[in-house]
Amino acid sequence: MSYLTIEYISFTILGVLPSLIWLFYFLDKDNDPEPKIRILLVFIFGVLGAFLAASIQAPTREFLHSVSTEGGRNLSIFISFVDSFFAVAFLEETVKLLAVLLGVFLLGVRELDEPVDFIIYMITAGLGFAALENYIYFSRVPTEMIAELVLLRFAITTLFHAIVAGILGYFMALSIRVMKPLFIFLGLIVVTFFHTLYNVLIEFMAISENIIYPIFLLLFLLVLTMLLLRGFKETKRMKGICEINL
Repeated sequence: MSYLTIEYISFTILGVLPSLIWLFYFLDKDNDPEPKIRILLVFIFGVLGAFLAASIQAPTREFLHSVSTEGGRNLSIFISFVDSFFAVAFLEETVKLLAVLLGVFLLGVRELDEPVDFIIYMITAGLGFAALENYIYFSRVPTEMIAELVLLRFAITTLFHAIVAGILGYFMALSIRVMKPLFIFLGLIVVTFFHTLYNVLIEFMAISENIIYPIFLLLFLLVLTMLLLRGFKETKRMKGICEINL
């Protein structure tokens, strides 16, 4: 086995392992476990969603960068917002949503019989997305930085992808219960805002050694975690069976 092959295997394991650990943690919160094959399918679609997002982001961000460099300061600020909000956050949260729509709805919704299932499937898609993103990051950094990056990706980034996806799952559950599909779009905008704010905090941490930014980031993650846990509690209290007509 060549050194290059060993590297690919190592990066794959390091990329997938944080997602799997968090996935088992969140699946344990489902009192009525979903079919393993469906969970695996949604996870794989989440991985494919990351491929799709990356293929769209590369040319889009290159184009936005070229426009930004040719314009003035005001245009540059606007392009930076478009890049962060739409080309990164909105796109990534949308492909997670598509992963669930493909992995659950198009293959039948018989097992989707509880509101909390939406949160579980969205978290699964988010962790699948994070798995490929982790692999890409690990394959690009120097070996001596791998250990530090593994901790960062496990404790913060992978968990963040799961949390914001789960919050969108809560909005999906609400949309079914009150028969207002607009709730899904509202949830998509909300988590896109959260994702954009997260990216801004990460960027500030990268360019500044001020301790305030890591503190803000941890507090932000704590607030999002509390929102997700509240979503779990509320969806579990929703009585009755989801009636989904497609």
